[in-house]
Amino acid sequence: MVADLHLLPLMASPCFALQALKRAYELEAMKDAWDLVTLLEIHNLLMDTHLKEATNIDRSKFAQYFKTAEYVVKRVKKELPQDGNAAVYYKAAAELKSWGGRYQEAKELFDVAIPLLKAETSTDCTGLLETCQAMKGFCDRNLQGTQDSPMSFSIPEADAGKPAAAEAEYQGPIIEDVTETEEMPGKAVDTFAAACSSSSSSAPAGEVPLEVKALGPYDAEEAFQICAADADAVFSSVESLQAHIEAAGAGLCWIAARGDKLLGVALCGSDGVFGHLLQLVQRSGADAKKQLVERCRQACQDKGLQSLRAAVKEDDATFKDLGWKSSYRVWTSPEDGQPRKKSRADNGTAASSAPRDPKLRRDDKDVNSYYQAWEQVNVDKALVAEEGLDPAVVPEDQRQLADFGDLSRNLDVSSKIGRFSWDQSNTGVSIYLPFDGVGQLPAENVHVEFRDIGFLLIITKGDKRHWYKVPNLCHPIDTTASRRTIKADQVVVKLRKQRAGEWSDLTDEKDRYQRKREYRIQHGDLKGATTEELLADMYKNANDEDRAGLRDAMRVNREKREEDARKAMG
Repeated sequence: MVADLHLLPLMASPCFALQALKRAYELEAMKDAWDLVTLLEIHNLLMDTHLKEATNIDRSKFAQYFKTAEYVVKRVKKELPQDGNAAVYYKAAAELKSWGGRYQEAKELFDVAIPLLKAETSTDCTGLLETCQAMKGFCDRNLQGTQDSPMSFSIPEADAGKPAAAEAEYQGPIIEDVTETEEMPGKAVDTFAAACSSSSSSAPAGEVPLEVKALGPYDAEEAFQICAADADAVFSSVESLQAHIEAAGAGLCWIAARGDKLLGVALCGSDGVFGHLLQLVQRSGADAKKQLVERCRQACQDKGLQSLRAAVKEDDATFKDLGWKSSYRVWTSPEDGQPRKKSRADNGTAASSAPRDPKLRRDDKDVNSYYQAWEQVNVDKALVAEEGLDPAVVPEDQRQLADFGDLSRNLDVSSKIGRFSWDQSNTGVSIYLPFDGVGQLPAENVHVEFRDIGFLLIITKGDKRHWYKVPNLCHPIDTTASRRTIKADQVVVKLRKQRAGEWSDLTDEKDRYQRKREYRIQHGDLKGATTEELLADMYKNANDEDRAGLRDAMRVNREKREEDARKAMG
């Protein structure tokens, strides 16, 4: 069957913004060229979203940011100078842990931040120190059982007819103690949760409510495992799923979870006109399909798409239960102000005359081949061909990534090795990855999987797998001649080039960007552009390091012009 789910107007919900902030926090934390200031800005925005202008604060919601904050703390400790800047993030992470009820972990972070703030001389850190010490005392009192601090509490508001003097008497929320193992409340009663009620289901008292949230990189591996178990699986690898949620499926793929347990997945795509529900799957016993379908419909409407369409199984009653009208072939949600298209049933065709084949076909082909055809069209190549040019001049959009199979599944992002350096000769490339004490581990605990265009390093220490992966090397390598060398505190991965020559970078990013830019200059939107327009585009698409170089070059050029002008006037 094909479900044509017409979109109904929806009010914008603050949970959309929160999900976007959370995703931005995760992505910024994973960047190689990461910026601590940007991370702190996003972190503070997330905290403000929960704490400011709210009538109720549900502290259990802070737990969803713990994993990202812990990953950033590790990067700050390993990659940044331990000064006042690092202390500011330790303080922010400790406050997050305090709000989430992890008092011991918060106290440990405050203990790291306080000495650094005391040693900072470039600015006055008195206020930061006082806050850290006060919050550390708060954590101590909770650990000793002398502090009342509930995981959910209301913030009273003044009544309209209440005298101003009565308002001044309010001294803030009363805080009660609760253990860290306390179950989350059955129903969220804060303003934010109420706004998100369309994407989470109510739950009995004592049970964690069902939450529908955007599918992000942290959840891609578990989502793929659920989807791969379904007979109608769309994607063959985690990498292909990640590529989809970063491209055609950006903002359209959703997961349903209860606490930390993933229960259902909805994968959607878009052809620019319609949204397409590619796969809808849930774990046995879960009841998440309706919420997922509705959330996908909302996301399509937010992107300005006309409707959401889906090929569904004949025995799937999800769409019927949602109230959409249907014939034996098409499920259609009610559309205000638009006449419903007539089906064969409307024309009097008997139900018994319907084809027995549950798959809707056209010209002997599955209709999915038509719905997905637009995504397979390369518009740039089509336009170049119309101009009588060779379509081969258009750089390929599809990015080829190395597939490491089961080895790359269930890799914890917090265990990713964050530091590396590399150099090259005419025939080889060496990647240096520091890891304390790796030389004392058994040789079999250090494994490197080589592919033609990538490699995956896994170091097993205790019960954790530390890893580093490059799935898109600049050029192919000779896997049989490549190897790894283990030193006392470092692993060196030595790659043998298939063809001798210099690589522009370790990955293919620079080459891909340069090919696309050359095409744009010769045939695309930059054809005939001025030098100023070319520089502006270069700055817009540059990374942080390149932007800094461009700013320096522009500054030197400006100073030179000013000096030339002064000489001309003198």
